[in-house]
Amino acid sequence: MLPGLYLPVRRTVQDDGAEVRPGSHRVPARTPPSVGPEPFARIEDMSELTPRDREILTFERDWWQYAGVKDTAMRERLGLTPEPYYRALNEIIDLPGALAHDPLLVRRLRRQRITRQRQRQVRRQRPLRGPAGS
Repeated sequence: MLPGLYLPVRRTVQDDGAEVRPGSHRVPARTPPSVGPEPFARIEDMSELTPRDREILTFERDWWQYAGVKDTAMRERLGLTPEPYYRALNEIIDLPGALAHDPLLVRRLRRQRITRQRQRQVRRQRPLRGPAGS
């Protein structure tokens, strides 16, 4: 092709008005975002936290403000010992509603859980050492 010579580009138009160039694939027509009950139903599903779940998340976020040890404050405020408290907290942070309720706290707790899981895996993979000198 010589410089300065321009060849016309053949273009076609789809039924929906979208432009298609030769050798390209048909572009699917854009569909408008769904408007109706669907998005609101998803939001309602996300916010399904019980008042108890919210109370546990709030306690986990603010426990350092209470005087004394966390275990004592946990018993006084929630009526739970550490084992059931952490079991419930671990289940709560996996709920979509928890992320909607307090995203920073839930992401931090998830990161901490993953870090602890990785540390446990590393400890399990280390070979056990025998008596000194072997």
